Amino acid sequence: DSNQSSHSINDSNLHCMDIDDQHSNTKTCHKSYGLLPEYLVSDEEDDDNSLSQEENTSPSSELIREIHIDFEARLATIPKENRKRHHAEFVAWMVKMKEMKQSLYERSKIAVQLKRNDRLQREKLENTRVQQLEELRNQQIKSRQLQQSHQQDEHIKMLESIASKGIQFSEYIEKQKRKLLEHMRTTIDQIIEIKKRILQVFNTYQKSKIASHLPKSTEEISSILENLHMKAKRAITQADSDSRSIDETIIAAVQDCLSKAKILHQLVKKAQNLVDSEIKEAKAKELEAQKISAAKQTELIQKHQTNEKLTTNSVAESTKLSCDIKQKKDEKENTTEPKASISNNIYVPKYVSNNAWRQYIAIMQSHKDYEKTFSNLMNDAKAKKCRFDLLIAITTPINTIATQSAEHLLDKIRRLHNLLSGKQVTCKGKVITSTIHPEGPAFCRDIMASKFIKQADQQISSSHASAFPIALTALGVWSEYPEMGNLFLAHFYSLCPYTVPFNIPKLANQSDEEYFKKLGYHIKDGELEDEDQYLKRMSGIIRLYAAIIQSTPPQGPDHAHPHGIEYGWKWLARIVNMDPVPNVTATLIFDFLQVAGNKLNLTYGKQFEKLITLICKEYYPKLEAVTPKHKRGPLSRLLLFLEECLKKRHIPKPEGHIDQSFWR
Repeated sequence: DSNQSSHSINDSNLHCMDIDDQHSNTKTCHKSYGLLPEYLVSDEEDDDNSLSQEENTSPSSELIREIHIDFEARLATIPKENRKRHHAEFVAWMVKMKEMKQSLYERSKIAVQLKRNDRLQREKLENTRVQQLEELRNQQIKSRQLQQSHQQDEHIKMLESIASKGIQFSEYIEKQKRKLLEHMRTTIDQIIEIKKRILQVFNTYQKSKIASHLPKSTEEISSILENLHMKAKRAITQADSDSRSIDETIIAAVQDCLSKAKILHQLVKKAQNLVDSEIKEAKAKELEAQKISAAKQTELIQKHQTNEKLTTNSVAESTKLSCDIKQKKDEKENTTEPKASISNNIYVPKYVSNNAWRQYIAIMQSHKDYEKTFSNLMNDAKAKKCRFDLLIAITTPINTIATQSAEHLLDKIRRLHNLLSGKQVTCKGKVITSTIHPEGPAFCRDIMASKFIKQADQQISSSHASAFPIALTALGVWSEYPEMGNLFLAHFYSLCPYTVPFNIPKLANQSDEEYFKKLGYHIKDGELEDEDQYLKRMSGIIRLYAAIIQSTPPQGPDHAHPHGIEYGWKWLARIVNMDPVPNVTATLIFDFLQVAGNKLNLTYGKQFEKLITLICKEYYPKLEAVTPKHKRGPLSRLLLFLEECLKKRHIPKPEGHIDQSFWR
């Protein structure tokens, strides 16, 4: 029985093992055919481990284990012969237990799956919460950065506003400083002007017997004025070097210098008035003597007029025009003011021809009278803007004259014509008319003539070719307005008396400064300009004069020339009848022939050739005699030019010459 019982137990165990093997095979089958998920059938998965652990620890597993133990205990009490009887029941019961175990396993698997899903859901929620926290943190960081950026922008704007206000304030301070400096410089200029006036008074009366009326000696007053000038200059230098504002004490110091200078000027002015009153008495005594001298002068001029013959057909006759005429000079030394004009001097043929002299006197007197016609406009402080506008309307077209095209020059002539005729002209955005003031047209004519001649001084002296477009423009205005002729000539004669031609002599009572100003020299701060610069300017003026003479009016060859080539012949004949001036005469003849020589040759032919021969053979030795050997540059240029002209019997057209084809 015991063997039978043990055999039954073994069979039962074998059956249980078969069931486990069947369950294992079922797992393998499910795993093979994908009936169960990987994590439920794989022994390597963490979830299966956890599942088996749950099975081992679950109440059902404990119950099964207890049943096994109870069953084996009871089986041990059953006799072997009875075990077979209960074996079928036990197997059925075990199958039921296996089914129950399978059901528990399925439930456990579902519980694991739910647990896993719950864990995944928690992880997902946790990740979502972490992401939300991260986004919230990033938003807070961005918000703080944006706030900081906004604060920085506000701070920068505030700093820029402060800097801008600081710059504006600095500019205001600098502007005020410039105004004060300009005012102080004007004050110093006034001191210098007072100094010049006082020195002029001293220079005027230093040889006078009544100089005792002056308050102090020249040296003392000059020293005082120089000290005042230097004190004011130091003050403005100190003010200019100060990077901040100008101290009021500096301004007061400059004003004090000006006040003292004005007091000195008033004292000198009073002395001058006393001197003038005594001079008038002296003049009254000499009036009779001057009348006698004037009568003698008139008689001598009439005598010279009967003997002078200037022909355009024979140069030889023109050279005899004034050679045999001499003048007796009987004039007392004038101790009065050095304001005696050339009209009070005795005419001397070696300085100027008779006809040229009379023309010179008439034109200069006419211009002096003409200036009175617009004196109100010149002296009226309220008309300053009017003068400025008219000046701009005149200088703008004249300063921009160039050889661009015929339309360009015609436009300049038209604009100047409109201004002189009282029509409206537009200049720099302004509409201007000469009739804005009753004396405006007269003012425009004189300023326009002056500006044309000054172009020769400033521009043509450096660029010879520019003489021709400027001459054509001036000639276009001159042809339309004949009254402009005397104004042109007056300004020519003022800037360069050699356009007369007139070798102005120095008067006995005339200072060197006044004499050189009459000759056309520039004097700045008491310094006389260099001779080379003076010759350069005279060359520019004579070139403009010659260019006007030889040019055809822009209106066409049929239009009458107001100052044609015949005046060029007169000028050349007159200058060779005068005593030469070192370097000046040679320079002017060379420039004049270089510009107008071609037209003179075409007009006068053989007579002009005779004149050139005369200059070479008879006049050149005179030039050579008065010219120092170390200053014969202009003389050499003239000689080479004349010899070349005689050799080729032709004078070429000058550089920049404008002929009739230009207008087509």
